Amino acid sequence: MHTQSPAAGSRPLPIGYWLRRADALLTRSLERTLQPHGLDRFGWQVLNLLCGTAASEERLRAALADFGGPGELTATLAELRRRGWIGPGRPEVAGAPGTVWAPTDTGRSVHRLVAAAVRESRAAATAGVDPGDYATALAVLERLCGNLGDDGPDPLVDARET
Repeated sequence: MHTQSPAAGSRPLPIGYWLRRADALLTRSLERTLQPHGLDRFGWQVLNLLCGTAASEERLRAALADFGGPGELTATLAELRRRGWIGPGRPEVAGAPGTVWAPTDTGRSVHRLVAAAVRESRAAATAGVDPGDYATALAVLERLCGNLGDDGPDPLVDARET
């Protein structure tokens, strides 16, 4: 691990490097955490959002636009349904046309179990990071996104469980 300040005359690596590197390492760590539960990062994101509030595929697609590839959401929903973790919910719950997906009792149980493992993984990743520094880092990233035209997270993302 490189913890020393850059040598005299060298330049620090740009934020893009650290964003990509952190994302890759967080993804690997999370995948190791999720693998025993038969989930990948995107599957966890979908289940986690649905445990916060029922939503249509259209709403999920909008909320997760930056995270899944073409067709990935449809395939993930089909897999979660095959496992019995989600099922059709009441359309009026989310106020959207089409099938509204919601977690089943089994899905909620799986979510609680996986959420505990994810919290442990997150704690390991942030070990030794001052909570104030972590909050500042999040605020800086949020500001950068805003400066680049982002309107902030989709309200569905704010409704997630963990």
